[in-house]
Amino acid sequence: MGRVWIYSLGWLVLGLCVAFALPWRAEGLETMLRGQVQQKLAAQGLGDFEVRMDGQATTLAYREDGFAQTAASGETARDRMLRAVAHARSVTGGLPESTLYGSVLMGPVTRVRMDEGSVDLMQARLDSVATQTVVTEQVLQAAEDCTGRVTAAVADRRLQFVSGSAELTGDSQTILTDIYNTIQTCPQNLVLSVEGYTDNVGQDNDNMKLSTARAEAAAFALIDLGLAQASVSSRGFGAQNPIADNTTDDGRARNRRVDFILHPRDEPEGP
Repeated sequence: MGRVWIYSLGWLVLGLCVAFALPWRAEGLETMLRGQVQQKLAAQGLGDFEVRMDGQATTLAYREDGFAQTAASGETARDRMLRAVAHARSVTGGLPESTLYGSVLMGPVTRVRMDEGSVDLMQARLDSVATQTVVTEQVLQAAEDCTGRVTAAVADRRLQFVSGSAELTGDSQTILTDIYNTIQTCPQNLVLSVEGYTDNVGQDNDNMKLSTARAEAAAFALIDLGLAQASVSSRGFGAQNPIADNTTDDGRARNRRVDFILHPRDEPEGP
């Protein structure tokens, strides 16, 4: 009886040791395998995934802060996830398939699951950005085309002002009417920037004030014709950005100008 009792006590102690050791060993194995899966994915340029471990089962989910990396890959969310799953399945942890404690504790990653919700969410974000990009490109092209039409409508004519002032003269009203009629054919999600310039004769401050006043005069004239005030802005740049040689009379005359540029409504205006 004494020997039986001793054997029973021994088995009890061993069972208690195993009971306490196995959870610790399982937790350590989870941590190790998670680290190895993360390293594997990072080495393959797949650092935009979160790795969750449940024993030896792995669940991959897209990280919210990994969107830029996912978008830059050019892959669909599902194709990229499938590639990540394949690499995660290749992690063995350097451990045998079966040992004294069984494959449940000592083996490699046994199963890899996809978080389907994160795949759907990531694809929705990718689709939204792609749609916005197409729309933005279309609006930019429309702005460029409309600016070209306005330039063609003005042709080689220039707004005329009383020397040294912002008072419009000559056939300026006819030019502005042609500009207005052309802008009326443009998409409504565009805004007009009226930009005034001078030659390099005189003081910089005086040139800046004069170019600003002339741009404002042209902008107000277009508003009077019917353009919405919220869709028109004006700004003077003085002698900046010359388009001709300021050392000649003809060049200086060409630099004294008012430009009409169409922009998408949310795009910053001016150089």
